[in-house]
Amino acid sequence: MPEAIALVVTFHYNNRMVNIFLSESPLPALPGPVRRPVRRAAARLLGRLARAVPQPAGDHAAMLPAAPLPADLSWACGQPALADVFARAAAAMDEAGARSVPEQARRLVSERLAAGDRTGLSGRAWLADAVDPLGEDDRPAARLALLAAAGSHLVTDTLVTDFLARGQDDRALVEVTAWGSMAAARGVGDRLRRELTGTSLG
Repeated sequence: MPEAIALVVTFHYNNRMVNIFLSESPLPALPGPVRRPVRRAAARLLGRLARAVPQPAGDHAAMLPAAPLPADLSWACGQPALADVFARAAAAMDEAGARSVPEQARRLVSERLAAGDRTGLSGRAWLADAVDPLGEDDRPAARLALLAAAGSHLVTDTLVTDFLARGQDDRALVEVTAWGSMAAARGVGDRLRRELTGTSLG
């Protein structure tokens, strides 16, 4: 179970960040005559990468400080290596959130995730009402964090530009979206653990 949930949590985090920062294709727009040969070359390169044999992970966990395992990652308890890596990553994400996501925005995201909020799947109409109680300076970060958690495919260049126009930099942008993405992924993992073990949500 720990390995399966680790995979789910990792994909939920990665998919949200990919939705926000990457275009649908890694290739630039190309004129017709060169599009096909470039795609063939890219397919060969990506194919070789996909067939590469993974190397042992080594002690990459040491790149982040050791940290206690949060309760919502308790599914990793049975695997010490997984528990250690996810505890370190969670602590780093929490620190990033504390730096770049205003406290009221973090609370808003956490409350909506705890309530099982999936409103982002139906568009952005709910977003203005969701951030309305917050101060004007907190709203751009709150919008990005909420969408990273509940509708990452709905993040637009306008929302990113609005956030950066408030004096924020690229690091803050990554930290806001990473925190929101990881908050949602951790929630997914915790719910999956409860479902698999028959633990009550109450």
